[in-house]
Amino acid sequence: MKKFLSTFLKIAVSVALLAWLISMPENQEAFQRLVNQQPDWLPLGVAGVLVLSAVILTFIRWFWLVRTLGLPFTMSDAFRLGFLGFLLNFVSLGAVGGDVFKAFFLAKEQKGRRPEAVATVVLDRFIGLIALVLIAALATAAAGLYSYPEPEIRSMARIVIGAAVVIIGGIGVFLIPGFPPRSVINFLVNRPWLGPPMVRLLKGFQLYRRRPLVIVCCLLMGCGTHTLMALAMYMISIGLPGEAPGVLLHLVVSPLAMLAGALPLPGGGLGALELAMNTLYREVAHYQEGLIVAFVYRAITIIVAMIGLVYYLMGRKEIDRTMKEAEEAQEGSITKEPESGDDPQPAVKMTKQRSFKERILLRKEA
Repeated sequence: MKKFLSTFLKIAVSVALLAWLISMPENQEAFQRLVNQQPDWLPLGVAGVLVLSAVILTFIRWFWLVRTLGLPFTMSDAFRLGFLGFLLNFVSLGAVGGDVFKAFFLAKEQKGRRPEAVATVVLDRFIGLIALVLIAALATAAAGLYSYPEPEIRSMARIVIGAAVVIIGGIGVFLIPGFPPRSVINFLVNRPWLGPPMVRLLKGFQLYRRRPLVIVCCLLMGCGTHTLMALAMYMISIGLPGEAPGVLLHLVVSPLAMLAGALPLPGGGLGALELAMNTLYREVAHYQEGLIVAFVYRAITIIVAMIGLVYYLMGRKEIDRTMKEAEEAQEGSITKEPESGDDPQPAVKMTKQRSFKERILLRKEA
């Protein structure tokens, strides 16, 4: 019942935000302009290619994080689990989102190294969020928004730049051998909600402490991903009526909107992303078609997510069972190693030679 009410509340918030945004007179005028002037489909097609490229780059980044730890994992596995996770971020209304599914599926395939498997997913998401802040901070500084006349925009810019500085310093500190002390980890373990994810994140950094070049390269890949997303939004704005803002302003708007889209609302931050884009486009870029850009971007990401539907249909029973197991698992049990006699149907171990599809077929035969 509690889960049902939580899901219902999230959907209600998303629907209310979208209804409010659509009802705004200025957005009604923007929709009318779109009706009177057909969009240019070529830039919209380029935007689709850019979004797909950005999504694929995130899969490559995750693959690199997994393989760096020596876990048996193939690029094909990364693409299949990546697209399935991307799909679940849009269609899953339960407790199992894309990241949880990826972490649980990978963890149960890695007997003896489940904590490392989960750490790759947690660290990958964290790197993506860091890259968002870094791109936004660089673009904000380059655009001079820290001295913007409007105090709200000026404060936002300074907060973003300050957050980027703190993040860079924090990464440097976490890479210091022996940090954080064991007492800090023990303290975090006992903190509800914040404790478990923070411990997993710290463990992730500790695993890569001797590989700082991997962290740096993954951060650069994350920056590349969000740059491609910003360019995609730029191409969308070119294809719509009105004069499109420049690339630099898109590098400010896009990452900040993505941060809002990371809120735990259904459909990948449905409503929050649109509200952020509508507001930022108007206040920062003085562009009136922000909500339409958000809707077109949302449509493109859903089309890309449909690739995951193909992978889902290829192994529907196995994926459904994994989702059910992940939803029933207690918090933190994903990294717990089974004792002798547990797991009556042991997972098929990943190997470089055995693909995701082959493992599903083997499970069906068993």
